[in-house]
Amino acid sequence: MTRGDLHEVGYLGPKYTWCNNKNGGGRILERLDRCLLNCAALNQLQTAVVKHLARITSDHCPISIKILANKVSKRRNLMFEDIWLTYKASHSGCPLSPFLFIMCSQLLTEEFGNVGKKIGIKVNPNGPIISHLMYDDDIMIFSRANKKCIKKVNKILKNYCSWTGHKINLNKSVILFSKTVKKRVRRALLKVINMNMVKEMEYLEVKIALRRLVKTDFSKIIVKIAAKMNIWGTKFISLAGKVSLIKASVLSLPTYLSSHSLIPLGTLYEV
Repeated sequence: MTRGDLHEVGYLGPKYTWCNNKNGGGRILERLDRCLLNCAALNQLQTAVVKHLARITSDHCPISIKILANKVSKRRNLMFEDIWLTYKASHSGCPLSPFLFIMCSQLLTEEFGNVGKKIGIKVNPNGPIISHLMYDDDIMIFSRANKKCIKKVNKILKNYCSWTGHKINLNKSVILFSKTVKKRVRRALLKVINMNMVKEMEYLEVKIALRRLVKTDFSKIIVKIAAKMNIWGTKFISLAGKVSLIKASVLSLPTYLSSHSLIPLGTLYEV
């Protein structure tokens, strides 16, 4: 599936698509039938819906896919009202704050689509171009290491700041070059973007480095777990309560990191 650039489409209906038609302890349910599409099809068929229908005569569930939507939605222009500037949306608790933040984030995405169409990288040769990732007020931008792309990125960020009134914190902004980029090219690009160069960085508590991560890179997990266990040890909590706390909070830490990074077995054994 990975080599063929095939991805599973979400489905509606029963979870399992096959049954051995037996009762009691011998009954087996499995999900054997799936609908797979490549990245090109997913980009064209963004409204595709897969449904698992009920089994009638066969031991397999029929699968239907709806490719075309009944109603073609027209693109709506984003309108910004001047009166919104009078609201103190930056204050905590303002009901308009999350909506205004989403609209401002959408402006940045639209600008990347208009000005920086060719800015970004491909995870897969047949996959789409990824230009940026956003979460809350953190953003990660992917670009080729040449002056043309870096100048476009700089222009997009300046336009975004002039529209929204936001400012880029250069003290927290860093740039990470690939190992194939020469030092002469790095120095030239740093003068254009005016950011600090690093060899590794963290994004949403996930370490990003151009090397294989080792046990010491995940020492924060052990420290966090030990701190939580020390707090729980000072409180009168039953054994069942401690087990529930471990499942709810402690086990979520390595699970989150393991979904993004390859954690060494020594760290997992210590957890």
